[in-house]
Amino acid sequence: MPYVIAESLGYCTQEQLNWVTEIKDQIEKGLNGYCRFIRSQKQGKEEYGNKLGDWGLGIGD
Repeated sequence: MPYVIAESLGYCTQEQLNWVTEIKDQIEKGLNGYCRFIRSQKQGKEEYGNKLGDWGLGIGD
């Protein structure tokens, strides 16, 4: 994981890495919720399917 290398090289602290991980998790959760909302709309289902994995983004895997 790149952030482990960043910490070992002194570019950031464990506290900063924890903060980044929390922010990443919040963003991921928000994107998954938005994807579910779009897919629940009639046009969204027609265009994007029913599963998050259809996009190949790895979100929610």
